[in-house]
Amino acid sequence: MKKIFCLAVALLWLSAFSFAQETLTPEQTNTIKQSTAKLLQNYAKALSSMGDTSFLRTLEPKPSESGTQTGSNDQDQEPTIEEVPYKERLIDVFFETNDIYVCNDVFPYFSKADHPQTANMSKMVVAKTYLTYIMTWYKKGIQITYDNLEYGQIKFNKNAPVPYYHLRVKLNRKIKGSYQDGSVYEDSTPLYFYIRTAGKYPTQMSEVQIFSIDWGTQEARARRSGKIRVSEGIAAGTRYFDSENYRMAYETLMKYKDEKKLRKNAKASLALAWMYFRGLGTKENFKETLVWLQHAADRKDKYALFYLGEAYYFGYEIKEDERKAYKLYRKAAGKRLGMAEHATGRANELGKGTSKSMRRARHWYKRAVKHGYYQAQKDYDRVKKK
Repeated sequence: MKKIFCLAVALLWLSAFSFAQETLTPEQTNTIKQSTAKLLQNYAKALSSMGDTSFLRTLEPKPSESGTQTGSNDQDQEPTIEEVPYKERLIDVFFETNDIYVCNDVFPYFSKADHPQTANMSKMVVAKTYLTYIMTWYKKGIQITYDNLEYGQIKFNKNAPVPYYHLRVKLNRKIKGSYQDGSVYEDSTPLYFYIRTAGKYPTQMSEVQIFSIDWGTQEARARRSGKIRVSEGIAAGTRYFDSENYRMAYETLMKYKDEKKLRKNAKASLALAWMYFRGLGTKENFKETLVWLQHAADRKDKYALFYLGEAYYFGYEIKEDERKAYKLYRKAAGKRLGMAEHATGRANELGKGTSKSMRRARHWYKRAVKHGYYQAQKDYDRVKKK
């Protein structure tokens, strides 16, 4: 079963890679940059209008595309968009996962070492915590703008679970708001935004996401020198992973292997799982792969949910369980992951882990194609008249 599982995952990875082209045309380069500028503009507007569901709704996929509703007879039905908490919806629009680290640039007193709150305040926090800070600290509102965008080189990550293009953007962030203690926080500072493509290959480059935000000055980053907090170390490790420096990524993340924060961070857990699976920065270790996949799946990471589903489907290092595999596929498919949608369609067509249904098989195969998993087209063509 080990060979079958590894072959299946390898074929999925190779098929994804085959649809990605490493060299971009000038038009594609411009598309990524324009999409990045639009993303940052909308992100600044969203932060400046926290709680405004009407604006957020304009950025979200239509209900028919979101994976939240697929018909009254579908199993393991996802909640409607309106039932998902606001912060989770905002994260889904702008970020790669709900556990990426961003610089805590809304705390106004980092420059004052003697301020009582500074000692216990982390310079890097996960996105959800960052959004909570804005809503809690700036109840009267906050204005954030980004300008002077400087685009770094667009690089291609061919070793990721699904290959993608990524770049670093340096910009100037301006902020003004009334902090919770009554003081007015007005500041301007450079930040680094790390952006990746998230759309179809090879033609769609207009969908982009944020996968990290860091301080943009050496002085600000130097504040993390000396005794580094766990969150800051994990943030550094995941950035090494995204920049394909796997030896440093593995060594950095493993410093925190016994830390609860690492096990509860989906992005870092998936990075470790993938490095163990592919032998990147360390030796291949399939048992450790599954351990870290489970940690990431517990945090609802779509790739971890899918690959863990594959492990249960093929019975690799875990007792074969088609029903559990289907549930994991379905959760990942609800997050618009093409290969998970294809696996969900296959399970419905064959009656593996769920009841047989050609209607649901057609639905999921069609969605898989729409979300860039073109191999599902032949399966859709086969079942569309059944």
